[in-house]
Amino acid sequence: MTSTAPRTLEQAATLSSAELLALYRDRPAPTIDEIAGEHPSAFPRDTDGAARDFFARQGRGHWLGKAYSAPCHDTVDGIGEGYNLWRRRDAVVRAERFAWRIEPSAIDGRDALVMRYRAFGSVSGALDLADEVRTLVPGSLFLGIYHTRIALPGFTGPQRGPRSEPAVFLLGPTAEPWRGVDDPSLETGHRPIAQVALGALTAPSRTRPWVARVARRFVSGPGVSDGR
Repeated sequence: MTSTAPRTLEQAATLSSAELLALYRDRPAPTIDEIAGEHPSAFPRDTDGAARDFFARQGRGHWLGKAYSAPCHDTVDGIGEGYNLWRRRDAVVRAERFAWRIEPSAIDGRDALVMRYRAFGSVSGALDLADEVRTLVPGSLFLGIYHTRIALPGFTGPQRGPRSEPAVFLLGPTAEPWRGVDDPSLETGHRPIAQVALGALTAPSRTRPWVARVARRFVSGPGVSDGR
């Protein structure tokens, strides 16, 4: 294991998945100020080739990074949105949205920025992909893990119970502001979340906790409380 925590994206990418996972448990969830915007990405040295080959076989392109909005439904447990950035031929494509909020990690129960892709219609949503992100260096380096309902060779860890074992990714400092996906109509799911959030704003105070729970299920689905 490494004795010194990495300080940059380039340094972190030279470490193994096991070394980075060992750092994950002791790190805090990122703040809104440090995570909002578009971030460059990397994989650990031992999974970079296999993960990028997996994307190439699916025709998804070269993965460039992720982006996060400030919470857009902050009256319903701080639900925010995000998307991925891809290079396809010579163009940068913004697609594959997710919903996120700060909640307990499925790994250790401590707070992380947890991202749920099944809130929207995409390849990652169909895989029931979930990510978690914590801060390695405030404002400049973030450590993420991801897992799916069914293990995917070359992308996730092996199957362990109801989910795959986690694999690791990395994010650097904000490089560009939030822009949104290129074509929201290609990814369904946003309208129901927004409608439920609006219901929480307009509902009588005695029913707002119930509406908030419904909104969480749109984003997280069953299994949030049991860590699945």
